[in-house]
Parts: sequence; C-alpha cells; structure tokens
Amino acid sequence: MIFAPINGKSEMEFLPKAARDTFEYIKTLNLDEVEPGPHEVPGYTRDEAFVNIMDLETRPFEEASPEIHKKYIDIQYLPAGNEIIGFAFDTGNNKVRADITDPETMLNEKDILFYEDAEEESRIYCTQDTVMVLFPWEAHRPACIGKTQAKIRKAVGKVNVDLLFK
Repeated sequence: MIFAPINGKSEMEFLPKAARDTFEYIKTLNLDEVEPGPHEVPGYTRDEAFVNIMDLETRPFEEASPEIHKKYIDIQYLPAGNEIIGFAFDTGNNKVRADITDPETMLNEKDILFYEDAEEESRIYCTQDTVMVLFPWEAHRPACIGKTQAKIRKAVGKVNVDLLFK
C-alpha cells in the first residue's frame, strides 16, 4: 500500500509507467463535472487501465465488507470529505462472504471478491486530496464513515497488474 497526498509526487515516482500515467490522468480530471462510471486512460486500452468515478455514501465499518482484486491494482483518490478504509494483507485465511456462491468466477469475471472480515485489519483515516494505492495482496474496506456519514465522490484508477512489470 502507498498512502500519500495527491501532490506527493515522490511517493509515486517508483511505480511502473502505467500506474504513474493513471495517477497523472486522475489529477487532470475535474471531478465536479465528469460523469460517474469508467473512463479510459489515454494511451491504454480499457483492459490495461481505466478510472472509475464513484459516488458513494460512507457506511459503518461493520456494515462494509473487505474486498480484494487480482487483475487490477487500485489507485483511490478522495478529492473532498473523509472516509475510513480498512486495510489488511490478504493472508488467504479470510472467509468469503456467505452470500457469494461462486467466489472463483466472481473474482475472475468481475475482479472483486468480498470477505466477511479481514485478519489483522487496520483502519486508515483518509482526508481531502489523499491517494491510496492498493495491490492484489491487500484486502481493503473502502467508504466507511470517517467523522460523520457523508456522500463522497472518488476516482479509482485500475491498472492491470501485467503492466506493473513493463
């Protein structure tokens, strides 16, 4: 995980080009005007990198589920407001949420899987203009109530892990 201010350039310099390009693209977006949903990162196919604009309402930590991804890393940017994100290394011991009947298909087709809980989970308080980079070996529980329950808008960059080695 990397946790930094949006203008914390030095924290992002060592990332592979596709992740840096996605991070720079996020910084160019006017999040007050851009439509929710996926947006391609210039120079990349939708499978390689995209940014998902999400309108969310924060919820109690206990009501949110930790999630993992295998195909994409997350570059989560919070331009305004605050949230708590749960964070834990995915040890392989976490129990898949009971309502998920085919976890392998869900992870392979949608690149997301939800757990009931995460072992040794920490809580990270995110404020305006913070960025968090999360890798496939890290479970995270986003959009939890920070100071007060609130509506938030996030840009979540998705970069295919295959590009991390190019």
